[in-house]
Amino acid sequence: MQPEFPEEELPYLERRKRAYRAEFTVRPLRPEELRQQEDLRWASEDPQVSTLYRGEFVVPYQRRIVAHGTDGSAVLAEAVRITGLSVEELPLVGVVDPLLEMNG
Repeated sequence: MQPEFPEEELPYLERRKRAYRAEFTVRPLRPEELRQQEDLRWASEDPQVSTLYRGEFVVPYQRRIVAHGTDGSAVLAEAVRITGLSVEELPLVGVVDPLLEMNG
């Protein structure tokens, strides 16, 4: 751990770095944001999701896929209709098709 120096004794770049960091604040995720992140992680890592929905967009909600298809906008619209949530509250996940990746 580096010793603390008075601000005026810090090198110029260190003062700029601290000033830059002070501009940003970090806050804990709200419960709905945490749910979105958990749903997104689940859909990205679940082997059954990657097998069933390969090459499609999916919208996960509470550990289940509520909408899927190849048109992201249509998938989101369907998920909004089903869940009653707004587009901003739902994660859209692209499920990679490894065979398409090899041809690309």
